[in-house]
Amino acid sequence: MATFARRRKPPDGKPYASYRDCLRLDFSFRCAHCLIDEADYQGPDSFEVDHFQPKSRFPSLERTYANLHYCCLLCNRASDSLTRARRTGKSTWNFRRMVLFAR
Repeated sequence: MATFARRRKPPDGKPYASYRDCLRLDFSFRCAHCLIDEADYQGPDSFEVDHFQPKSRFPSLERTYANLHYCCLLCNRASDSLTRARRTGKSTWNFRRMVLFAR
C-alpha cells in the first residue's frame, strides 16, 4: 500500500473543504483508500475530502488537517456505510469488494 507524505501544514480550524487542494498534493492525486488516480477515474470532481475519524463521532476533529484524507466518491460513500454498519453492529459486507465491483 502506498504511503502518503503530509508535506503541507495548513492551520487547523478552517472549514474542512478548504483543505482540498493541499490534500490533493499530499495524497499525490490518488484516493487514500483504493489508490486510484484522478486521471484514471473521472477527474478531480469525483474526489472529495474524507474524515478518517468520522465527524459524527469525533466533532472536535472535523477541522483537523491530520484527520482528513483525499478519496474518490465510491470509497467515501463506502466508508460512510462502513461507519454506519459498525455503529449498528451490521458490518456484513466487504469494503474492498464493494468498491472494486462498483467500478
